[in-house]
Amino acid sequence: MTDIVSDNTIANEMLHETIEYPWKRCFVAFLRKSALTEMVEANYQFSTELPGFVRKHWDKVKKLTLVDPFRMGKIVDLVIRTKDIPGDILEFGSYKGGTGILMGLLLKELGSDKKIHLFDSFEGLPDPDTTKDKGYRKGQFRSNYDKLQAEVEQYGLTDIITLHRGWFSDTVEPFIAANNSPKVSILHLDCDLYTSTMDCFPQTYPLISEGGAIILDDFNDGGRGEKRAVIECLRALESTACFVACPGSQSYFIKNQAPDEFAIQDLDMYYDVVELASNEPFLTWIEKDIEEDYLVKLEALLAANK
Repeated sequence: MTDIVSDNTIANEMLHETIEYPWKRCFVAFLRKSALTEMVEANYQFSTELPGFVRKHWDKVKKLTLVDPFRMGKIVDLVIRTKDIPGDILEFGSYKGGTGILMGLLLKELGSDKKIHLFDSFEGLPDPDTTKDKGYRKGQFRSNYDKLQAEVEQYGLTDIITLHRGWFSDTVEPFIAANNSPKVSILHLDCDLYTSTMDCFPQTYPLISEGGAIILDDFNDGGRGEKRAVIECLRALESTACFVACPGSQSYFIKNQAPDEFAIQDLDMYYDVVELASNEPFLTWIEKDIEEDYLVKLEALLAANK
């Protein structure tokens, strides 16, 4: 993917180029079925909280998602980490429902009474803003509402998962009003685009409970549309965040969690790459895929920002 011109949302190009590097080098592999099959068949650990869970259910979700097992593993970890945080789970950009169904199966296994709300147009992406997004096209990631509803029913998740069909600009506000501004424990943004993120994040961020997790699937995709939108929204709300870099294009942050001593400050936001630098399974896979030691880049980044 091609970078857009940087603006005042970021300043430290070395930082952002480093955390965007895996996706730029490997996004084709992440989308290739054979590569994903090799990941699952190899002895990689995807989740630290519940090893084996992603592999156990991969056959159920592999045709329903473009999210690789490493990113799936981080979602599993964060669902478990926030299981006692008040609120349900909201996902924006559900595609064919793979991550939503995996979270539903996990909640069922945990015996949790949390609910999951999946939002998607089911018409693919809207028109990208050519000044703020790169690498996407209108109609990309089109999916089928009825097929996803059938998958939810097949896995006995109708009491956990509710689908919301339509553009976010039309569905978010009615949902919030109908549910009396519900509490949220996890917000999973897989919106791809600046405008799509702006159509859901400003309204839903205030609903997230203290200690809740915001998972950003496209934060480090190189196009920077989602990144720009999230940072702009946080600034407008006079809030800050410590974004934790994850495998591929993914990052997350915990609401109102202060950065630790190793976090790298860029303008008014913070970025943590220590977790990524210690993710040995992912680092092993990426070195095999690109024949390059990505840890060297992360160590150079940390050394340059002491």
